[in-house]
Amino acid sequence: MLLTLALSLFRSLAILDGDWYYPADICGAVVGGAVGGAAITVFTVFTICYITRRYQRVQQPILEDVESVSTSPLPPPPAGNLNIPPRPLQHLSVPSPSHSPINIINRASPVAQTASTSSFTTISGSGPVTNINGHFINGDYHAHHAAAVYPDRVSVNPPPSQPLPPEIFYGRDELILKLAEILSSEPRPRISILGAGGMGKTSTALHLIHHELVAERYGHRRYFVACDAVTSAEALAFLILQILEVTLVDGENPITAMYLALTRSPPTLLLLDNFESVWDAEDADSTRIGIRDLLQKIAGVPSAALIVTMRASAPPTGIVWKLSETIPPLSHSSARDVFLKINHTFLDEAADGEQVLNDFLQELDCVPLAITLLAQVSLDLPLAFVLRLWREKKTSMLRLPSPSESRDRLESVDVSISISITALDIIRNPEAIQLLGMICLLPDGLFLWQERLDSIGKSYSTTTSAMLLLRKFALIYIAGDKLGVLSPIRHFVLQYHSPDPEHTQCIYNIFWELVDAYAPVEFGPEFNSAVQALRLDMGNIASVIDHAARFHPSPKLVDIVIKLSRHLYRTHHPSTSVLHKIAHLVPNAQPRQKAEYWQIMGEILYMQDKYADARRTLIQARDQFLEIGDALGAARCLRSLGDNLRMQDRYTEATDILNQARAQLLDAGDLIGSAQCLQSLGTILRMQEKYTESLVTCMEAHNKLLALGNRRGAAQCLGSVAEIYRMQHRYQEATVTFNQVRDQLIDIGDRHGAARVLWLQGNILRMHDGYTTAKVTLNQARAELLDVGDWPGAARCMLSLGDNLRMHGNHAEAIVTLTEARSQLLNFGDHRSASWCLWSLGEIHRIQNNQAQAMKMVEEADRRFLAIGERSGDACCRCSLGDIHLAHNRRALAAELYTQARDIFLQMESPHDATRCSKRLSLCTVESDCTPVAAENT
Repeated sequence: MLLTLALSLFRSLAILDGDWYYPADICGAVVGGAVGGAAITVFTVFTICYITRRYQRVQQPILEDVESVSTSPLPPPPAGNLNIPPRPLQHLSVPSPSHSPINIINRASPVAQTASTSSFTTISGSGPVTNINGHFINGDYHAHHAAAVYPDRVSVNPPPSQPLPPEIFYGRDELILKLAEILSSEPRPRISILGAGGMGKTSTALHLIHHELVAERYGHRRYFVACDAVTSAEALAFLILQILEVTLVDGENPITAMYLALTRSPPTLLLLDNFESVWDAEDADSTRIGIRDLLQKIAGVPSAALIVTMRASAPPTGIVWKLSETIPPLSHSSARDVFLKINHTFLDEAADGEQVLNDFLQELDCVPLAITLLAQVSLDLPLAFVLRLWREKKTSMLRLPSPSESRDRLESVDVSISISITALDIIRNPEAIQLLGMICLLPDGLFLWQERLDSIGKSYSTTTSAMLLLRKFALIYIAGDKLGVLSPIRHFVLQYHSPDPEHTQCIYNIFWELVDAYAPVEFGPEFNSAVQALRLDMGNIASVIDHAARFHPSPKLVDIVIKLSRHLYRTHHPSTSVLHKIAHLVPNAQPRQKAEYWQIMGEILYMQDKYADARRTLIQARDQFLEIGDALGAARCLRSLGDNLRMQDRYTEATDILNQARAQLLDAGDLIGSAQCLQSLGTILRMQEKYTESLVTCMEAHNKLLALGNRRGAAQCLGSVAEIYRMQHRYQEATVTFNQVRDQLIDIGDRHGAARVLWLQGNILRMHDGYTTAKVTLNQARAELLDVGDWPGAARCMLSLGDNLRMHGNHAEAIVTLTEARSQLLNFGDHRSASWCLWSLGEIHRIQNNQAQAMKMVEEADRRFLAIGERSGDACCRCSLGDIHLAHNRRALAAELYTQARDIFLQMESPHDATRCSKRLSLCTVESDCTPVAAENT
């Protein structure tokens, strides 16, 4: 009899839980092998395993905390409610018919029924779905929310899948309606859903954002953001940007980027789930300022709505909450409904079932999570037995220390995980817990798991059997080519069962070898492949570096961080994040490592426009190189210092430094570095509008770099030549040259450089080839720049698009485009381009005879140009002011301004613009009134 019950239980578990998939022959083999007292052990193990599985509440909600399983496709959206984006919505497949899950039909809450027919923004896989407690399962495929997002990388992966609300949901109808009315009618609604763990906060929130009133207001822009794996404001902002499908620009503050994205969006609802993970993070005192700023940014967007769920008694401070609702336990009747919806045969099989059930609900205080788990485990088992087992395990496991005195967010999850670990029997299977610990070091999971398990198996022969054992007890899951661990299990294992040093080093070696193989790859045919190889594991690499820096520091770690940082610098995603992780190791590092550490730190700070910090760090690096007798390293630092000055428009100082660096690099035998100094000197001459000298210098640098095999540097020099042609209005030559540059950059894998060239080509087209062609090219350039994360570059494309509209008489549309471009550019700190926007807007007002507004804008633009030393902008403004005065018949003043503008253009070697000023100057001698033509852009 006991064996029969065991077999029945195990098959039931396999049916009810999609990622606990056990073929019937395995069930039979296990149960058939149990005799006598061993059968009771089997019962216990099965029970423990199932409690574990049903207790795992991580990035996906334990929804009220129950979800039933359906073999049917998801229901269609309600007619007329939502604007579904034109992307196919597909679902994951269920197990084969012989192991199909039970189709449980929801017969309860009207809220649940409403929600189940709502559509929602979802990025998912293909095939029908098995939905269990927020897990979307296709046999071995187990989709769930993305793991930690790190600020030192920009993700190109699609956004995390958006979870659906549970079908089994009772006792919250009135609350859902009250909150839905607030969200659908109040301006800037902000709601916090609070309470203890396992109360159904996530379930309530999911039903809330799927409510028809909420869907009517926010359409498909309702987003679930899982905060479980997030521990900083920047990481949370990155995750929100990923979910919004917005790409971050190089060096941009992610919180600011998130704010800008929301301000430009239609009404948007953000649900920040398990917010205590970031609010009460380990270093909460240092992170709460940033988290508070993030909340204030969201709250400051008029069209944004905010919901947070968190294990707390009070909501986060810093903003005014419209409503804070603490979720209570279920009523007795609702708790009973939940239990019987899962275990609907219990009252039929137990003579005293009603009384035992009432005692059971009272014992659990009607907490939804506990009721859900035990109802599932009790299927085909005596309830009294399960209740006694729960009490024993709970009492024992709750004595485990909490990760922090101030938080207990994983208390109930700890119980579940501890039961699974106990079932694993780590005394008899020590390699299984070691393997689990190794995988837990990787927040994004073990990609290419078959290949990498083979690698681990060379050191530990039981790796495959250990993996199968871990999967049996649902401590790991397989999702395509990834072997993953749910976030709460990962935190628990690292807290109590961290891998020993030998196994830890084994996982380190996998990623150190990955960095050694791909990070040093320069621009060329293999560059894009190297980028892809590292991109997938960038989060894991950062996590392993952090772990090694805290527990197993070594000289090898310092080398790895320097190599990885150079790779990030090369891919236009420079970050000092990983460098800061090992900052405490630098004072005791080897002398050369110190110098290289400070050198790459300074170069990244320079790329992030942190010029003062970059200068200090580069000087520190140069001094260290000199101390160890490395003249070449010191000269390269000097070249970077020269470029740093160049970017600050300190051209005289920069020229002196670059000439020194060039001579030193020649002495040290670095011909490429010397040619790069020449390239920078050519750029300075171009910025000083000394076009003839710049052209000679850039071509000399181009020829040297090309001969030395530095194709990217040669292409950049050629780009400077094309820029000179453009500024001299030699458009045909500029177009031909830019085409050559773009082809070369694409060939070596520099997508960012190629996109910038396309933008410059668009600027040429708008000057001489018509509105339509220029518009198409500029829009393509903007799309490419956004794709590689260059938001300021995309904003400059908007400036060009606005000028294109202005020059072809589309003034109303031009004003909108230029105003938006100027706002973005000011936020990015590009005051030069923002000033050109202001000048263009002034030109539009002048042409529309709004002379007072035109003069105000042009004079302001001129002041800004003078402040940053932009002579071409100053000349254009003087010419425009001359036009305004001439229109008012103030000929003498107009003539003075035209003369000043002409002289500046002549000094800049720009005869085309100088001739334009001379023609206008001639109008000042004519007695009849003349209206100047519209100005061109330079």
